[in-house]
Amino acid sequence: MLGSTKVIIGLLVVFVSIFMLFYIFDSITKLGDNCKVPETRTEICDRLTGPTQVMVIILLIIAGFIIMVVTTGYILLTA
Repeated sequence: MLGSTKVIIGLLVVFVSIFMLFYIFDSITKLGDNCKVPETRTEICDRLTGPTQVMVIILLIIAGFIIMVVTTGYILLTA
């Protein structure tokens, strides 16, 4: 019973991290769409242009993969 609880906690962490990554990517996409319209352009649009936005997205993807690997290792080592 204790092993299955740890698996459930690990899977919950994976699902929450995937949901949060999709939410962040959706927010970045909406921000990019707002930056295309001159009336809704904010100050952050000038800061997140070019390589900066790409670097943020790549770092988020890497962080998501690290969370998956660490959680999988946690499940395998403790179950």
